[in-house]
Parts: sequence; C-alpha cells; structure tokens
Amino acid sequence: MVRHVYTVAGLKVVSDLPMPGLLPGPSLDGSPDTADVTIARAVLPPAAMANAHHELNFEIADLMRMSMRHGTTMLYDPLPDALADDMALYLGGTGFGALLHQRGMVLLHASAVRIGDAAVLFCGPSGAGKSTLAAALVEAGYDHVADDFCAISFAADGTPMVAPDGRRHKLWDSAVDGLAAHHRKGVAVRSDMAKYYVDPHRTVATPLPIAAIFELAVGDQVAIEALGGLGLVRVMREHAYRPHLVSLMGQHRHYFDAAAAIARHSRTGQLIRPLQFKMMKSTINTVERYLDRQ
Repeated sequence: MVRHVYTVAGLKVVSDLPMPGLLPGPSLDGSPDTADVTIARAVLPPAAMANAHHELNFEIADLMRMSMRHGTTMLYDPLPDALADDMALYLGGTGFGALLHQRGMVLLHASAVRIGDAAVLFCGPSGAGKSTLAAALVEAGYDHVADDFCAISFAADGTPMVAPDGRRHKLWDSAVDGLAAHHRKGVAVRSDMAKYYVDPHRTVATPLPIAAIFELAVGDQVAIEALGGLGLVRVMREHAYRPHLVSLMGQHRHYFDAAAAIARHSRTGQLIRPLQFKMMKSTINTVERYLDRQ
C-alpha cells in the first residue's frame, strides 16, 4: 500500500489517499506506527450519532462517508463516482477540523505567516481573503506558517503558540495572476472550482509564539482598529474553525479561556482594507507599521 506522509497542525499524518492540498511531510522511518494521525479507507455504515469526543461521523452528499475517531484516526468510505481530490479536500478541511477538536486544540479559521520571530494570524470567514493576504506576505519575503486554519496551544508560561501546518495556499485565478505565481500553481482545489493549490516557497517547521491576530474586514481605506479583550472573545467565537463543533463538544469555556490568555500575550485588531489587489502593498505596509509600534 502506498502511504503518503504529511504534517498538519504540527502532527505527523500518514494517509492511504494522496492529499494535494498538503505539502509532503517528513519520513516516518518506514513505520506508520510513528504517525500521530492515520487516514484510511474503510467500509462505514450510514452516519450515526455517537460521543463526539470519541467519534464524529459525517456524510458528504454524493461523495463519501467519513468518521473521525479519538483524535487519531480518520476513516473514509467513497460513494460511487467520488473523485479522490474532492474527498481529499473535505478530509483535509472538515475532517481535520473535527479530529483536532477531538484532540482539544483551539482552532481558528485563519491563515498565518511569520513576521520577525513570531506568527501573525489573519482570520475571517471563507472569502475574506485570508489565503491571498498570507500568500502576498510570503511573496514579500515572510515565511508561510498555516493556511485556512491555525491550531493554537499554550506554552508552560501561557504564551500562545501556533503549530506549523504543511498546507498549500488555496488561491483563485485572479490571486495567482496578481502574485505572478503561475509557476507554483497546482491542481484545482475542487473539480468544479477555478481555485488552485499554490506552493508557498518559504515555510517554517517549528511552533511559533503569536504576535498578533487580525480579523479581516472590508472598507474603503486601509486601517487597523485595536480590539480589546471582549473583541477577541467575539473573534474567537465567530471565527473558530467549524463553530458548530465547538458547541457540539461543549468547548465554549475552553475558547473563552484561550481568548483571555491570547489577550494577555498578543496584539489583536481588525484589519480593514479594500479587496482590490492593487491595495495589497498598502495593506502589507500597514500591517508592518502596526507591528513595529511595540
């Protein structure tokens, strides 16, 4: 059996299904037992309710059944005519979101880059421009940390940390054009979508402290408005990755405590900017100036 190795949220993953959205990970020294997470095909019954902390079951219409178990195992059962890349998209997104919630991780719907010696996170809903802004910062010379979701943990002294995630950027054609990244453009994210995986050319391999978290918003001018502790609590609630899983698993207090810890150690703000690509340089300059004011 061909085994594919990846790094997701700092975890070693071995999969029998190729995951085009993930960058190849380190060797497992020939043994799948050294993996933190295993992805494997299996025969699954129709999705049923279970103890969400131990088993989460989903059925994706016309595609597959999937089951996340104990935070260590992801099983999938293709439906007729399912395309492998489409299955990989859901396993790499919703599947890992569920699995990491089972592991007790705090997950933000965010992309991250390294600026200086720390990570800067950009959070927001789908379509907010997280991947595009992060990719533009990488093109400007910074290192890629994570795309689409960020797994947050806390060091012994309470410092919030984000794990490196071996995930490719997901960019629309217009962003690929704007970044002149055609030479790093891969396959389509989904068979019916003009959005593509793009290799980041600069990545990190170790966890980083979080310097700042920005909530993305749209406006006429580029600006950053500071968010207080209550603002960060709202951001953590609204931009948790798959918020319904936070409710399902009773993790609201966990996220509230995480917001309080992050507020003590990191800067938080709302990054307002026009979505036109011509304003990207101004947006990056504004972020750099804000972070320099410490």
